[in-house]
Amino acid sequence: MPLTLQKFGTQWDIADPSPYCVKVENFLRANNIPFDTRNFDLKTTFTMPLGKKIPYIILEDGETMGDSTLIIERLSRDRNIDMDKGLTKEQRATSKAFCTMLDEGLYWPVIYSRWQDENGWKVIKPLFFSGNPAFLANIAASYIRMKTIRTIYAQGTGQRNQEEVYMIGASMLKSLSDFLGQNQWFFGQNKPGLMDIWTHAFVINIIRPPIENSLKDNTLRLTNLCRHAENFQKLFYSDKKANENTPKHLRKKAA
Repeated sequence: MPLTLQKFGTQWDIADPSPYCVKVENFLRANNIPFDTRNFDLKTTFTMPLGKKIPYIILEDGETMGDSTLIIERLSRDRNIDMDKGLTKEQRATSKAFCTMLDEGLYWPVIYSRWQDENGWKVIKPLFFSGNPAFLANIAASYIRMKTIRTIYAQGTGQRNQEEVYMIGASMLKSLSDFLGQNQWFFGQNKPGLMDIWTHAFVINIIRPPIENSLKDNTLRLTNLCRHAENFQKLFYSDKKANENTPKHLRKKAA
């Protein structure tokens, strides 16, 4: 049996509205690891394992584990995969620093843009909570949004004004763009490495969703970074590639 990836589900012609879910699926596709998918369902969300965190995977032996970075590290170790084997120690350290910036830094402006910014919330609420009884959907939406906004505030991002939040996010993306330069993939490698997997997951989740804000506007101006994201998308998420990497009964869903 292939492993199972629990995610939210395909939206906006990308694998998932969560960069963390996209990260894991990127890794699976890039390394030809067969997988099934199981999508978010509001009615069962509150009985999920691992503290209700998505993504998580169920390994072939039934073991369940979460945290997108730990999942990728575990799969790399168990399957003897090293996507950065051509990098020096210094380059690996740089890659790790940028990936951490995306996970722990850029994540907060992105989540702010969806759950706290009213323009984003108008898109996110029906995306996650429609298709369920209105009473249940409205209660769940209000509860989860309030909890998310409190988390954003406690982390510090929510204590800034909107202009500052998006300016901070834009500066992180500019550093990625400057570092990529004219290369197709980071560090001039001839195929994507881990930093490419991380970067695509976040950038595609800014430029593809129909959520308009200055963070998206500034990202679209970074043409090399957008080109990188779209090239990665074409390489691993074409119909042909989806058919190669996905079990037969889920090929259409994962494409």
